[in-house]
Amino acid sequence: MKDTYVLSFDLGTSGMKMSLVDRSLHVVDVVKRDYDFQSPKPEWAQVNPSIFIQSITETVQLMHERRKKEMDCLCALVFCTQWKGLIPVDERGSALYDAILWLDKRAQPQAKNLNDKLGFNAYTAADCIPKIIWLRENLPEIYERTYRFLEINSFIKCFATGVMVIDETEHYGKSFIDEIQKHMDAAIKISEIPHDKIPNIIHSNDVAGALTQQAASTFGLLPGLPVYGGLCDIPAVALGSAAFRVGQSHIYLGSSGWLATILPTKELPRCKRTAVFLNDSIIRLDGLEAVGLARKWALNLLFTNDQINDERFIKMLDDSIDSSQSNLLSIPLIYQENPPLPEKVFGVFWHMTASDEKKDFYHAVLEGICYLIRYKLESLTREFEYEYSELTVCGGGATNYGWIQMLSNITKKQIQIVSNPQYVGTIGSAALIFKDVVPSNETFSDIGQTFKPDTEKMLRFDKKYLEFLRIYNMVVANEENITL
Repeated sequence: MKDTYVLSFDLGTSGMKMSLVDRSLHVVDVVKRDYDFQSPKPEWAQVNPSIFIQSITETVQLMHERRKKEMDCLCALVFCTQWKGLIPVDERGSALYDAILWLDKRAQPQAKNLNDKLGFNAYTAADCIPKIIWLRENLPEIYERTYRFLEINSFIKCFATGVMVIDETEHYGKSFIDEIQKHMDAAIKISEIPHDKIPNIIHSNDVAGALTQQAASTFGLLPGLPVYGGLCDIPAVALGSAAFRVGQSHIYLGSSGWLATILPTKELPRCKRTAVFLNDSIIRLDGLEAVGLARKWALNLLFTNDQINDERFIKMLDDSIDSSQSNLLSIPLIYQENPPLPEKVFGVFWHMTASDEKKDFYHAVLEGICYLIRYKLESLTREFEYEYSELTVCGGGATNYGWIQMLSNITKKQIQIVSNPQYVGTIGSAALIFKDVVPSNETFSDIGQTFKPDTEKMLRFDKKYLEFLRIYNMVVANEENITL
């Protein structure tokens, strides 16, 4: 039993999951902690980095209480974190400012200016380089004091090991892929960001360092444990869902959401948004800023705290979603989106009538997310001539079976749900340590349930989808006239 377990952490937008994983990639136990981001100004999203450290400490302590025998047999730690969160630190690795999250839009002017100088649209407000420029222009004292700009995974590894490195999937300033590095060098040069403020890069399955005595004391672990490079959430989910070979894809329904397809690096010039994967492959990314966040917004807006905390009420609400007869439609873009989705278009409700109830508005939000996913699937099929016969869905939203059946009916695709869909990030991260990941034919996550489209309901959703597209295209066509 000696050295047979890894602690795998998944630090997301609205909470953290820590899994105790064995060598067969079986999740032995899970501890979760919720936290939330702060919005001191509209469209800002930031988190005090100490919350990440506190969450890790609390979950480790609880796992010790529940699984002392297994915790005495740890062989490593690995972290998967939300992508594109920026933290400026001093020479000791202490944070000088809150983590500016991927959802934050404050650096939009900086991203536009950078794109104008580059001559093409490569960056959005979510990216780290525009955020660094924003810090320099708005908080020059912090910028000057910054020794390194770390992303969230790097910050946690630095706290754990004292080593400042980024992993290959974060690649905000350095990449192992030559074409990506060429574009980054151009952006960094134009932005006049000193190269020494960007940490060195390592492979995700490299050991970043050993757990220091100080970090071990904080976390309640033994010093010397290897801490691996880790990865950001998108490739971690691809690994954990076993959809990691070229041509395979997955849909993730978490706080945010995405359709991710593994492609060879030669397809890089054709991809509007990409994440770096392993072994010289990339992930074509079609994301939505708010999936679980949109659902949470709808619940908080429409229902009381007592109703939201009533598991039976929520289950009844979700189980009935696929049977709703309302014609109410929603374009649920409640957070500003990134291209190719329109940046100025926010949420819309359409076809409201006096007979619509609160549950119909809630159902319309989730239905609208399904329509946006179908829209992205159809766009990708046209662009790459790739046909999705079956979809693998994971994330916390995959446990909402009423929603998944609706997604199957709307997309007309068979959908398979992996076992433990909400923990795929931690499973994928652990796979870096226990498996020779990409060349292997082994499946890391077993299929839990399969959903097939209902022919009768497909016809009704087809009609509503055409109306959804009409409204969506009408709103997008008038984007330049939106002045609010």
